[in-house]
Amino acid sequence: LDVLPTFLSLLGAELPQDRSFDGVDLSPILFDTSGGESNRVLFHPSSDKEVSAMRFGRYKAFFRTVGQKPCRFANGTHAAGGKSITHEPPLVFDLEADPGETTPVQVDAVVMLKI
Repeated sequence: LDVLPTFLSLLGAELPQDRSFDGVDLSPILFDTSGGESNRVLFHPSSDKEVSAMRFGRYKAFFRTVGQKPCRFANGTHAAGGKSITHEPPLVFDLEADPGETTPVQVDAVVMLKI
């Protein structure tokens, strides 16, 4: 995560023009001044070093989900990870209509390409 563009923006400074940066200024998101819908894609990496989900605008797609089990038992030992499920096609949720991600939407290939 390259946070330099955000820090410089918060300081009122500009990025040096003699090199390129892969980060973006996140200050509009931090201060809720983004102006509505964004075309920015957000990736949700898992602890398995893969992207298990991604968000684009109002939609969130899950490529892999893992069932939840207690992280630690009363005696201090750890539980094994839950069952991992790969979703092909991915589970897609409309976060405006279903912010709790309880019911996936049915999408066809044309809609999936737009997302």
